[in-house]
Amino acid sequence: MDQVSEVEGHVSVVEKIKGFITEHYDQDLSRETIASQVYLSPDYLDRMLKRETGMSMKEYLLHERMRIARELLSKTDMPVTQVATHVGFNNLSHFTKVFRKHTDRNPSDYRQACAKVTPGAMQSPVDKDHRWGCPLSYFASRTCSFFV
Repeated sequence: MDQVSEVEGHVSVVEKIKGFITEHYDQDLSRETIASQVYLSPDYLDRMLKRETGMSMKEYLLHERMRIARELLSKTDMPVTQVATHVGFNNLSHFTKVFRKHTDRNPSDYRQACAKVTPGAMQSPVDKDHRWGCPLSYFASRTCSFFV
């Protein structure tokens, strides 16, 4: 296998894993579960992902969860406890601690800051998407770029 094919193969594997994590971020994902999706060892896949993204699988999963939590907090009026559950956290205090580490604010303060930055960005939960529990138009609404 030449180097170009090998690199293209790595990119597609990493993209597949990124897509899998994005699709299943709300589940309890282990390195083994993620690696099994592409039939590679967890250690090897972790090195590939780190090389491509600068993050380990665990870091990338947490990054995705925090990105989605920021979106939900800034664009919906979903309760913080429900946001935590939607992004894969069963413990609200742990979610708050992790969220604060990533944004320097607790979830409620982050939501308030986003509401000030983008007035009218909060929406009532009508026409909810069954998986997300938030408005279908949530991706199309205004974005809070605060701490992004």
